[in-house]
Amino acid sequence: VPSWAAGAGWDGPAAAEDDVAAIREALLHQPRDEMWQLCGPADLGALDPDTQPLVIRFASRLTREALRALPGDEPVFTSSGSFAGILRLVPLRPGVAVSSWARAAAADPSTAGEP
Repeated sequence: VPSWAAGAGWDGPAAAEDDVAAIREALLHQPRDEMWQLCGPADLGALDPDTQPLVIRFASRLTREALRALPGDEPVFTSSGSFAGILRLVPLRPGVAVSSWARAAAADPSTAGEP
């Protein structure tokens, strides 16, 4: 709240309870359940579904107060937008991809001494 509005009793826009209920439902979705996939069907074989995925819950900062008692890790509150949900990052199967960043950095003398 800006300093000039501190005594006005205004705490910013509040989220409608219907919106909060839908957001709460999205954030409590089980990450192991069916979700939208953001890769092509041919790419699914590269994923390792037997490992624990990295799960990131996100929601608008306007819903922070309403979601304060939500069980589990606190969502990442975004500064804009009204979207909420879960991002599930599934690791690749071992050996599917090889990182060459370290070799490229070692071969480039301009990066000497950088981490």
